[in-house]
Amino acid sequence: MRVKARVRVRVKKRIIERKCYVTFLQSSGFSMIETLVAILLLGIISSLFIIFFNDIFSNPKIFLKGKALNAANEEINYSLAHKSAGDTSYFSENGVLFISREIEIIENIRKVEVKVLFHDQNTELTKLTVEDKFEN
Repeated sequence: MRVKARVRVRVKKRIIERKCYVTFLQSSGFSMIETLVAILLLGIISSLFIIFFNDIFSNPKIFLKGKALNAANEEINYSLAHKSAGDTSYFSENGVLFISREIEIIENIRKVEVKVLFHDQNTELTKLTVEDKFEN
């Protein structure tokens, strides 16, 4: 009986070892193809990200829209507060924006139009117009 028990224990041990070896061979780890696909997807996503932000940072007009609107608003407020009647044009402090103010008076209405252009004076960034009652 002892011999049979020892044989059974050895046979059971071998069966367990074989099952562990078979499950190790069938384990679901990362293969070379899955790794290459992941690297390829990462490369595509990162290159699209770089292209997108490169376009944004290479176009300075996108960042100047807020400054242009603020400059036009200040110019209109100044012309209304000081009741100036003359046209004027000048470059901003940093020389990037060209600000042009035109005032037209018809009867008792004053029309103030402010254009803010990019420094090449071809690209209009913003244009504000206001009409005000003009009292003599």
